[in-house]
Amino acid sequence: MEVNQLRLAIREHVAKNKDRYVDFLRNLIRFDSSVIDQGLGGNEGPVQAWLAEHLESMGCEVHVFEPDNSKMQGHRSFNPRHNYEGRPNVVAYWNGTNGDKHRSLVLNGHIDTMPMGEESAWSVHPLDGVIRDGYIIGRGAVDMKGGLATAVMAMAVLQEIGVPLKGDVILQSVVDEEGGGNGTLAACIEGYLGDGAVILEATDFQICRASRGAWQFGVRVPGKATHSSMKAEGSNAIDNAYEIIKVLYELERKWLLTKHHSVMSKQTVVIGSINGGFGPSAIPDMCEIQGVIEYLPAHMSSGEEILASGFEVQREVEEAVAIACQGHPFLKDHPVQIEWLQDCPPFYTAAQEPLVQLAAETSEGIFGQARVGGFMGGCDGRHFQYNRVPVVVWGPGDPVLAHAADERMKIEDYLKAIEFLAEFIVAWTEKRKECAGNGERQE
Repeated sequence: MEVNQLRLAIREHVAKNKDRYVDFLRNLIRFDSSVIDQGLGGNEGPVQAWLAEHLESMGCEVHVFEPDNSKMQGHRSFNPRHNYEGRPNVVAYWNGTNGDKHRSLVLNGHIDTMPMGEESAWSVHPLDGVIRDGYIIGRGAVDMKGGLATAVMAMAVLQEIGVPLKGDVILQSVVDEEGGGNGTLAACIEGYLGDGAVILEATDFQICRASRGAWQFGVRVPGKATHSSMKAEGSNAIDNAYEIIKVLYELERKWLLTKHHSVMSKQTVVIGSINGGFGPSAIPDMCEIQGVIEYLPAHMSSGEEILASGFEVQREVEEAVAIACQGHPFLKDHPVQIEWLQDCPPFYTAAQEPLVQLAAETSEGIFGQARVGGFMGGCDGRHFQYNRVPVVVWGPGDPVLAHAADERMKIEDYLKAIEFLAEFIVAWTEKRKECAGNGERQE
């Protein structure tokens, strides 16, 4: 079918069946699938069972499995001590007519949500999926049951209008993304990969081909305790910590001047907490600060994108702090201790990748423009990059509304997203495999 004919057929079918597609998203929202204690536990089981049954009714080959901590242990992005009993991933296959030779596509979405928060802050119950003023309101409407529903309904459209796909489509409905991403890590370890991947996080239709990394750190800064009346005899750990904070912000200023990227925000330092001292009349002997480095996956140099590394950031921080300690009267003999905590590495897909180019072409056809940029927060794109699978993040919804009270998806945007994704699926899977990434495991 010619592209314009396909686009028209998809648009007309979505318009005719929009109530059914909206009801599907509302059904997902009505399940409480929130994580517990930042992902150590979660409530995803019932909605995953419902979704697996629905996918089977569509004729999919469905795989249901719980993430295995023993298999994930040792991977850089693994978050330990999370319990997955009753919290399975669901993977569904739509097998193409010539899958061995044509490109396959992974559609990734996480079923877990953040907790609902104070219900009094909502104008409706967070799990009712209320429709009001052209929006669906409910926890997960944006982050990211809206994106996951887009994937399932896009495949439903293609089935219902009778479009055969040449390549395979693999849907990953994963758990525990909000707790750090073990669900997608587990799916990749089990081999549910393809020649390209789309993560359907809310981007307001921007095609995101990269994200910043986020590396949390802690610094223990020593001092020498004395009575406040004998200040000169001691060394104030809070004052010393302030000197370290100034060093980190000086490093940030250097990065702001020297490291930039065409589609990404700048590399930054955030100090998130400070804890020290034990009363107003004592010089403290220890102060602890914690923060996060939001770092770039690549930076521009002479018009080219140069890949970067979180370990490069680690080295720069440690060197800057060490130099500062050497020039400090107390810290030169009592150096600080830096601990690198959880790291959420970035992902990066080159602008010339066929996945990015085809997404841009499809966007221009559907929306009249293509916005290519970077994803602000952490996401699961890194797991596909580890496996040499080109990946973009793209989806409906305003990301500002994620995690918010009265989280809501504009119905018009949701339906338009189904149109885009259905067309993109056909365009991607009709190409031969040599035009895509190789999908080899690299973790």
